[in-house]
Amino acid sequence: MRRAGPARPRAPRHGYGDRRHRRHDVRARSAAALPLERPLESREHALRTIDERVTRAAPDVCFQVAADVERWPEILPHYRWVRFVRRDGFAAGLVEMAAWRRFGPVPWPTWWISEMTHDSARRTVTYQHVYGITSGMDVLWEVTPLDDGGSLLRIVHDWPGPDWPVIGGFAADFVIGPQFVSAIAGRTLAGVAAEAERRAAQLGKPAAEGSL
Repeated sequence: MRRAGPARPRAPRHGYGDRRHRRHDVRARSAAALPLERPLESREHALRTIDERVTRAAPDVCFQVAADVERWPEILPHYRWVRFVRRDGFAAGLVEMAAWRRFGPVPWPTWWISEMTHDSARRTVTYQHVYGITSGMDVLWEVTPLDDGGSLLRIVHDWPGPDWPVIGGFAADFVIGPQFVSAIAGRTLAGVAAEAERRAAQLGKPAAEGSL
């Protein structure tokens, strides 16, 4: 089991679009990681998924799309609804989200409520899931500028797993993590990147060069 955190994100060497990088691993988390509802010493298992996508759109445009979650159902077909139970300002408060995870023609509904905050200077959005099967999960969205003017979008999910005796760790590692968390995150990244590029084109801002 590796204890070192992931390396800083780097731009892929080969273009944009479908060059999406995913890592799904299980590792111990350091004390400097995002807070969880259960203390570190009480957890023997931790799940981390990392999903990334490069886009030509500028970082500020990407961050606006990523943070404006109430508009997600308009631009992301797999999102059923997003609404604030408690609003503390833009991209902040207690937010309810629901999405579809499709298995072929069969849609599987997912639902969760989380505390949402953001840091516009760092272009980050954070969530802590407080209701739903993924309660206790921490989510970090990061928008990192690239040298060519584009952006690297990155979502990190950290979760101690469900409180299910015996099978909780297995379910997190082999079912919920790859089949639901990363699957939904991948579609979300693709949709956010596409919308950011569309808005950048409307604003007349030059996009980074690269091949799809």
